[in-house]
Amino acid sequence: MLTFALATIFAVSAYAQPASGYYKIQNVGNGKYVEVTSPTYAMPRATVDDATVIYVGVGEEWTVGDDDLFEAGGTPDGSYKVTSLQGNGVQVYSYVNYAVSLAYAFIDVRLKDGSKVAHPLTDEEVELAKETIKYYADNEVFMRIKPDGSYVNAIATIPAIPDWVEEKAREHGVTDGAWNWAVRQVLSRLDRLGEFGIGGFKNLIANNLEKIQPGTTYYLTADEDNTFGYITAAEFNALTARKKAPARWKLEEVETFACAESGYYRIKNGAGFGGKQYVRVDGMYEAEPDATAEEALTDPGTVIYLGTEAMPGKTKVTALFAQTDDVIEYAKKAVRLAYDFALQAIEEYTENAQSENIQKVKDELPGIFKNYINSQYDLHGYLYLKPTITANREDAVYCMVTLPGMSTLDETVASIFGGTSGYTIAQDFPWAFRTNEGGAIIGLDTLGVWNFACDRLIEGLANRGSSQSIQNLVKNNIKNVVTGHTYVLAEDAQATFDYYDITRNYGLQGDAMLDSIGDIAKWVLEPIEGERALQAKMVASGVNPDDDQTYYYGTHYASFPVDIAEGMKAYTITGAEMNTENKYILTKSELPGTRIPANVPVLLESKSETGNVLTIYDDVVIVVDNDSIIPAPRRVVTKAQDGENLLVADHFNNTKDTRNMVLYGLSQDNYGPGFVSYTEAGLTGNVAMLDASTLPDSPDGFYIFASEVPETGIDALKTDNIKSVKYVSVAGVVSDSPFNGMNIVIATMTDGTVKAVKAVF
Repeated sequence: MLTFALATIFAVSAYAQPASGYYKIQNVGNGKYVEVTSPTYAMPRATVDDATVIYVGVGEEWTVGDDDLFEAGGTPDGSYKVTSLQGNGVQVYSYVNYAVSLAYAFIDVRLKDGSKVAHPLTDEEVELAKETIKYYADNEVFMRIKPDGSYVNAIATIPAIPDWVEEKAREHGVTDGAWNWAVRQVLSRLDRLGEFGIGGFKNLIANNLEKIQPGTTYYLTADEDNTFGYITAAEFNALTARKKAPARWKLEEVETFACAESGYYRIKNGAGFGGKQYVRVDGMYEAEPDATAEEALTDPGTVIYLGTEAMPGKTKVTALFAQTDDVIEYAKKAVRLAYDFALQAIEEYTENAQSENIQKVKDELPGIFKNYINSQYDLHGYLYLKPTITANREDAVYCMVTLPGMSTLDETVASIFGGTSGYTIAQDFPWAFRTNEGGAIIGLDTLGVWNFACDRLIEGLANRGSSQSIQNLVKNNIKNVVTGHTYVLAEDAQATFDYYDITRNYGLQGDAMLDSIGDIAKWVLEPIEGERALQAKMVASGVNPDDDQTYYYGTHYASFPVDIAEGMKAYTITGAEMNTENKYILTKSELPGTRIPANVPVLLESKSETGNVLTIYDDVVIVVDNDSIIPAPRRVVTKAQDGENLLVADHFNNTKDTRNMVLYGLSQDNYGPGFVSYTEAGLTGNVAMLDASTLPDSPDGFYIFASEVPETGIDALKTDNIKSVKYVSVAGVVSDSPFNGMNIVIATMTDGTVKAVKAVF
């Protein structure tokens, strides 16, 4: 019912083989194009130049049962479900979801309450009602498109009322049918909202509810007055026989392009300062264009996954992912926080409001703000790329974002609270509204609301216990930007990110503002391939006592899988054993094959100082959790084949875990490469470290080389030359008596030598 009326806001069409994409939609009957005129209204009245570009998502083919209504697994009827219908940031089917949430609330708040209805629903009936609503929302309320030669028909079937619903309605005192009862509830709700009705929304719903009937299929048309209409199947057939075409729609594809395909890149600033121009991610909220070309070859934090989507006139960034951090997911998290903030603010600041007008719409305000936030994010709240060329003729892109404007919210508020009915609420919230000389509301004070929201957001982040880095990021930037303005990303002289407001163009028109900024606002996308593969950073070398050859070692951690070059080996660290020189030697487990999986910290070994190439395995699908942020882990610990991997990964520069030890090339007495405390060696981002919290204390460190092969068995110690014996457990605990299980037996001989064997007690 209501959802069909909402769906008729838009017209949809496709060619003989429907495909998702961006289109301008023309009615064949009147030759006009669809124009979206408000968040709740559209008309087929525009010229091709004024037409709104609409994204049409086309889903699976519709299947029906014997009654010609939807049935999963039924017979295909030649039409296709429209899963998305979006123009100017307005997604029609978001209204479907909103209507479902309102229906749930109506059941819980009213129909379960015996003080509000004569025959309240039982718990079983409540669950059944909600299941039924969800079924119809998922399967029945969507528009379909059906190819019709070179055109399509836009069709919707109003769900039939099930017999059991009619029976239950009669049991609960409804005498004129469930549909008529539902219509009365909707109209009553619209009346209670008073002046709310953007673009004739209230009249649109009221008029349609009086005309449509459940269980009936309708065809969308363009009426003679260039508004939308609809006709039954019988009326459609009659018009078709007379060669009339008001229910035929033509979809004209709008060209889209992507300046880069999705994949792994290094991102270089077009200018750079002091040789620093490559973007490096080294923290959950920390990324800067501060890496040199040489550092970019060895630092996993400079390898960035860029997800793109072709759009009209620009390229949408769908993922920006490095070392487990995804910028786009943080943006989505910010949208969810905005929802929470709106709900909290409405509850807090309307609780004691004196205005009767605000009390009337209080229940609807969360939905109004949510739809506004959602539509503005869909329309503007994403990064996008536009192609350009640097001064030295390299292909590059501008990275831009247009902040959501507040004009739509201004219009909505003026519609709800405008005129004399807003006197009291304007006094309740003087910072929120613009008023005329008589004190009547004429609109929203967008600057006042923005500053208020900024202050509350900063306070909220502190109260939530958000990290200081994110608090500083918000404080330093949020009040320096203007809603509705477009910004372009750049690099500044400190090799940090900067941004320019290109809407406030200081008299420069069009691309002249961008040209005046120059190459610092241009970014070169270098695909990770061939000679641009990652190089293993070998930070330690030494002589291996097993075969007296020089070996090179390094650690590696990345959020993407890599293949190691021939001659290299990759290990996890499983423990430590003491050798005859009282040195703790790390035990290693070699990874099979040549591939290091994503998010596995490893120790790399090579006999060559050069050629340590890590080939990025790019046949990877980045799976993004759309419902919740998965924060960058402070420590990544993985399981080895035969036990726990004692290597951990951390790409935060500020970690202060004194038991994290980093690979170092020198040690006391030049024993060889090993892991030592980061306070001695320094700590950088994007590295794998040794988690020594489960290992014995060592004043010197833990060394990489394989331990001397000891004699096995306790009999090896039966000699008169033993001066003293110590027993070391597998956990590194030292005792004068043996432990149950495996022990390392350290014997000091009378001549001062030390002998170590493994033994089981």
